[in-house]
Order: sequence, then structure tokens, then C-alpha cells
Amino acid sequence: MTTTSRASPHRPVRHSARAPVIWRVIGFTGELLAILGLVLGGFLAYQKWGKLREVEDTQVSLGQQLSESWQQEPPAGERTVPEGSPLTHLSIPRLGLRWTVVEGTDQRSLRAAPGHYRGSQLPGALGNFAVAAHRSPGLFWDLDKVQPGDEILIEDKSARYVYLAERTSITSPGDSAVLAAVPGEPGAAPSAAQVTLTTCNPKWDNYERLIVVGRLHSTAPKTPSSTAGAPGGTS
Repeated sequence: MTTTSRASPHRPVRHSARAPVIWRVIGFTGELLAILGLVLGGFLAYQKWGKLREVEDTQVSLGQQLSESWQQEPPAGERTVPEGSPLTHLSIPRLGLRWTVVEGTDQRSLRAAPGHYRGSQLPGALGNFAVAAHRSPGLFWDLDKVQPGDEILIEDKSARYVYLAERTSITSPGDSAVLAAVPGEPGAAPSAAQVTLTTCNPKWDNYERLIVVGRLHSTAPKTPSSTAGAPGGTS
């Protein structure tokens, strides 16, 4: 006689002890990824919108300060511009942007404005007028779009200068030769007025430098009524 064994109805059913642990790990990982996503999203939003608003507000203030300083009689002798103070206007029509450039390239000066490298020439002068800015929206974010022949416009109290972009290059952060009186040729005697714009490369990183070099094409003196200039801004 054949008998069929049946499981006792009173025998407890065994569940895997690992299953609840796995689901807890999955749940924790999902929550962690969601939090990281929110943090990253907030950071990117600040970099694009918060930082842009900061640049715009600062540029308006700097433009007003520069306009007021142009209305004042300069002190006897050469005017010395303190670190972080407004120096001149810079615009690039291809990018649709206009800035007030400050004196100096320390982190505080460059926070929301392009900065003039101390020791490089002033606008229109024989040699190299060198300017740095962060690779962030509202500043030199799209500097790579500048093409040979594009205008780089600079304005000081007495004149407006039109430089034409000549070349773009990528170099190392320590390459100070680009700031020489003749960009890329340390020790050479300058025979032209040039401009050099520098920023980090690539976007979101800084292990290279993007360089745009231009040459002075024309100079137009300003009338006394126009020396105030328009308030600085990013558009």
C-alpha cells in the first residue's frame, strides 16, 4: 500500500531572513540617490540662475560706481585703482554681453566680474590688456564661441577701443606667457595694442585655460557728455 506524505498543516512556513534586509537596503539606496539628486539639482540651479542673478546685480552696481568715478576729477598724477574697484567696460557683441571690469584677479574681485591682470597694460596702450573671468553663466561661459574677426569692445573714460579677435587657444593654468606684453612671447617688445581674455577650460572644470587674443583695430575719442557711459550689465 502506497502512502502519500503530506506536509503537516501545523509546520511553520520558512521565509528567507535576507529578504527584508535586501528591501531595506534598496529603500535606503533609493532615498540616498533621491537626496543626492536634489542636492545636485540645487547646485546646478544655483550655478545657472543664482550665480547669474548675482553677476547681474553686481554688474549694475559696478557700472554705477564706474560712471560716478568718471564724473569726478582725477587726482593729480596717475590714477590708481584699488583692488576690486571698477576700471573699464568690456563687451563682446557675438555673446550679447557687456561687463564692468574690475582691477585685480583675486577670488573676491572675480566673484561676479571680469578682472584686469595687475601689471598688464591698460586699454588702448601699446602692449597687452589682459582680463580674466570665471567660466560661469553671465561671465566667460561662452568665450569659446568667439571667432576670429569678432569685435571685443573696451571703453574707458576718454575713448572707445575696438579690438578684433585673432585666435583662440588652450593652454595650461601655469602658462604666464599669454600675459606677456606680446602674448605668448615673453621679453618681446610690443608693436601693437592687444587684448587677452582668459578663463577656465573645460566648462565645470579648471585643469586648462581658454585664451582669446585680439588686436586693436580702431580708437574713437569720447565727448565729455558721453564719459559717464551706461551702467554696466550682462546684456
